[in-house]
Amino acid sequence: MGDASFKLADLKEDDVTKQLILPLKNAKTGFITIEVTGHGIVIPDKDNVTLEHMATDLMKQEKYDRAVLYLEKVISRDSQRSQAHFKRGRCYLELGKNLEVVEQDFKLVTLLEPTFADGHYYYGKVLDKLEHYEEALEQYDALISINPNYENGKAHAAKGWCLIKLAEKHNESKDEYLKAIRAFEEAIAIDNMSPDGTLGRAVALLGVKEYESAINACDEAISRNYTDVWIAQQTKARCLFIKGTQKGEKEIFEEALELYNQAIAKHPTYDSYLGKARVLVFLSRYEESIVEFDKALYLQPNDRVAKEEKEGALSQLA
Repeated sequence: MGDASFKLADLKEDDVTKQLILPLKNAKTGFITIEVTGHGIVIPDKDNVTLEHMATDLMKQEKYDRAVLYLEKVISRDSQRSQAHFKRGRCYLELGKNLEVVEQDFKLVTLLEPTFADGHYYYGKVLDKLEHYEEALEQYDALISINPNYENGKAHAAKGWCLIKLAEKHNESKDEYLKAIRAFEEAIAIDNMSPDGTLGRAVALLGVKEYESAINACDEAISRNYTDVWIAQQTKARCLFIKGTQKGEKEIFEEALELYNQAIAKHPTYDSYLGKARVLVFLSRYEESIVEFDKALYLQPNDRVAKEEKEGALSQLA
């Protein structure tokens, strides 16, 4: 036992930080083995089914780091155990790390269980995060072919958001924005209260420069006060800014400014700070605009657009 300074009877989760294998007496079975990992988590020597159930319980408690250790024990014994890979992928996705491992986990799941809808959805999700948009779309299409109504239109909405990112990657491709609009409309047809469908459609309409339609879609989303209502506020502000530059009406810029402030209060983003800075420039409020450009650059320090436009605002003060 070496330098173990605690009593075995007092052993609890998180009490141990060393890597040890400890034999403990059990009244029914004689002896069982408890594995203590370097993470301080006690893993009992149970069968794979039991360990997987224990991992599932930990996931329900949002203890994803712990659940991963149980699942890795299962996978080390049975590398083809589909649900263990699926759950490990879910855990790492929630933790936001090891995305390459997650990709391989979900890829294996779809190969072992090709009709498992959740496998395709989460495989698409991690591919999306890794910016493998074309491959992500393949997974969303596979999911839709298995279950067109998956999670009340969630598959169509995920496809739509992926198409928006692909459109941005391809220099604002109108064709992909139009496909995104169709995907979001499919989501809305399944669930007319779909937040992702309504918000995504507004963003895609902005992408194809249908500003009035985009504003109407944003107003609908804002009236429903979705959790991500900041997306609608930011999108409507962008549409109003464009209208303002076309019509030169100060009131339109003031409305855009207020919407950017609302969006930033809920969820500050580079796009909102940059958009607010641009509005302030058009209102000749240059000192305030520089503050917002700096906030945008704090989030994206190497952004050329924000740097150049900030220089333009500074030149107005010279």
